[in-house]
This record gives sequence, structure tokens and C-alpha cells, in this order.
Amino acid sequence: MRFGIISDIHGNFPALQAVLEALDHQKVAYVFCAGDVVGYGPHPEKCIRTVQRRGITCVRGNHDQYVIAEEKPTGKFSHPSTVQAIEWTRENLSDEAKDWLAGLPFQYSDTDFEIVHASHVINPKWMYVTDIEKATLNFMFQEHRVSFNGHTHVPLLAERAEGSAVRFDYLRTMYLDADKQYLIGAGAVGQPRDKDPRACALLLDTEEQHVQVLRVPYALQAVQEDIITAGLPSVLGERLEAGK
Repeated sequence: MRFGIISDIHGNFPALQAVLEALDHQKVAYVFCAGDVVGYGPHPEKCIRTVQRRGITCVRGNHDQYVIAEEKPTGKFSHPSTVQAIEWTRENLSDEAKDWLAGLPFQYSDTDFEIVHASHVINPKWMYVTDIEKATLNFMFQEHRVSFNGHTHVPLLAERAEGSAVRFDYLRTMYLDADKQYLIGAGAVGQPRDKDPRACALLLDTEEQHVQVLRVPYALQAVQEDIITAGLPSVLGERLEAGK
């Protein structure tokens, strides 16, 4: 069976729309999302409605959590605009949309794979798996052979074979080995950070045990214009174009 795996939509509706059209073209049976439907982008409500309408199974991301939390978001963010975007999203989401975010689970498990937003490590809660050390820590808690995550906004691969060191690299289209354990990063639909501004998604074939990376162009300039119109920081649109 073929599935689409997406993550980090971040309120970017044209990117989400383009990715879903590409996955429909691939005739996927179902789409799963590794969280962060909102945050950064100017279309949070439309993205939530689309995920709901399409029946996409989604886990909760850190930005989804920040938006529904009553307290002011704290911590170290790579850009000061992040907090402003979170607060703007809170103010521009309906109560119904917030209730939907609040109902998202932190983890999803199926017979073939599982999905988390960041990692399987409980503390720190939103750990970025960006190197071998963090991938090794993740595998101490990951129970399933194959798991998908987001959070880094980069398609990444961590794999472990029994008795061997963990391998960590950028994800490329590949076949999965039955004797290995995997944490596979789905990249980002709405804000890629690997210097490729195209939206990212994964195509998973569970029968062939094959994962394909899809990169999809979308109306990026229109999103930049909507960012300005919404009163969000212009740097958010600049980051989209730079892919970082």
C-alpha cells in the first residue's frame, strides 16, 4: 500500500495544496502528518480545514502546542519572529480549530510504522534529531522498526543495524532493510530548511518497503504577499524563498 507522509505545514496553504495534489497523482491510499500544521504561515485555518477534510491522521507538533497553550511561548528560537507568528496564529484561529489542535495525539502507531513530531525521547520533549548522538538516544526509546518524524524541516535518515553504529545522513529515495531500524525525517511542506524552497513530502510503499522523497514547487510569491498582508514579519517570507 502507498502512503503519503508530510510534516511541518506551518500555515502555508499553497504548499500544502501542491503536495496533496502530487500525492494524489501518486495514488496514495492515505496521508499522515507529523505535526506543526500551524505556525509561521498566514493560512493556519485553511490548513487545518484541509487536513480535517482530507481525513489526514496528524500528531501534535511543538507549534501546534504553543498556539493552544495559555502561557507565552518561551525558549530559544532561531528567529525572534517565531514568537510573533505564534501569537498572531492564536489570535487568528477559530475556537473550533484550536480545539482540534488540542485533541491531536503526540504519537501515532500503526502495524507498519509510527509517527512522532520530534523524537521518541520524553525529555527534552521537543528534541531535534540532527546528529548521530541524538539519533542514538532516540533509538533507546523507539520501539517500532520504522518511525517518521518532522521538526527539523529537513529530510533526514537515522538507521541502526543490530551490533552496528547508527548511521545519520540526508534522506534519499531508498529501500528499507528488514534487519534495520529507521527514524525518517519527512522534511517540511511549508518551510523547508535544506536550501531547497520546494515543498517536501515522502511517498511510502509498504509492500515494496520503499521511501521516495518528493519535492514540489508551489506559489511561493503568493504566500510571501499574504504574509505581508497579514501583518506577519517579512522575514518569514524571505526564509521561504531561501529555504532556511
